[in-house]
Amino acid sequence: MADEKKKLLASPDDDLGYKNKGIISNDEEHDLSFALKIIKEQGDLLKTMQNDMDEQRSLNAKLSSKLEDLTRDIQILNDSHSKETIKKDEQIDKLKNTLEAKTEFQASLIDELRYQIQSMRNKMDSKRLTENGTSSGKAIVKHNEILSPTKKLLRNNSEDSISSNGSNPCLLSRTIGPQRAEYVWRINAFTKKLKRIQSNSYDDPSRSEPFVTGPNGYRLSMWAYLNGRGKGFDKCLAVYVRIMAGEYDPVLPWPIKPCYTFQLISQAQDANKRLDLVRVRDLSVKHSGISRPQKDDKSIIVGFDDFIVHEDLEKKEYLADDSLFIKCIVEI
Repeated sequence: MADEKKKLLASPDDDLGYKNKGIISNDEEHDLSFALKIIKEQGDLLKTMQNDMDEQRSLNAKLSSKLEDLTRDIQILNDSHSKETIKKDEQIDKLKNTLEAKTEFQASLIDELRYQIQSMRNKMDSKRLTENGTSSGKAIVKHNEILSPTKKLLRNNSEDSISSNGSNPCLLSRTIGPQRAEYVWRINAFTKKLKRIQSNSYDDPSRSEPFVTGPNGYRLSMWAYLNGRGKGFDKCLAVYVRIMAGEYDPVLPWPIKPCYTFQLISQAQDANKRLDLVRVRDLSVKHSGISRPQKDDKSIIVGFDDFIVHEDLEKKEYLADDSLFIKCIVEI
């Protein structure tokens, strides 16, 4: 019986004639079955884990695709919002510039209105003085004092030239002497205005308030193209003067040949290093002169297209606190 059992457990190689023979006990057979079972379970577990990993990879790919789509949508929204923001900022800047332009225009109108009111007051005062002169001896005395040169001329006439109705008419030549004016113009926010002009959101030129050569003199205004003009465009500051229509133009000589001196005032902190830039335009040389400007008529502007290059304004300390000071001396 024992021999039969051994024969049954003999290695299959015995039938083939091999010398090496093996005998598997019950415990070894049980261990082998258990090991095979464990290997199978591990293989099934590994397969399950592989499937889970494949599913996770697929899920990650889907999530990544959705994340990319979401990122793209966010970028589109950001771009749209940025464009809307830029558009709104541009609209705000445009409205602001329009408001500033209207404000400057209204200020110009107010100045012109004040000038007209003052002119009317002067005319009314003159008329009132004339009317009072016929009834008031005091007014006549003042009037005679004002016309004292004429009174002296009349006294030189002989008594024979005086008729019973008073003195004969006398013609006087009237000579108006040289007229002169000095005006300093401050241009504020120069850099800010220049950037707006270069971006086409602010209009050139800038204009000063009107000034006169005297109580009964010529009326003028300074002009400045902050971004240059003509040959100085986009690189220089251009400065000019223009003759404006004034109240006393009818009694002033025309045409005129003024001499303009433009002086850019230095703002160097060291007073010993202050050197003003001076340039002169003299119309008395080879010029036919400026005719009397009519109402709302734009007479010629006289000055420099390339008064100074932009780079020199700060470099040579003409620009400080974003402001310039330009002085104009007028001699007529």
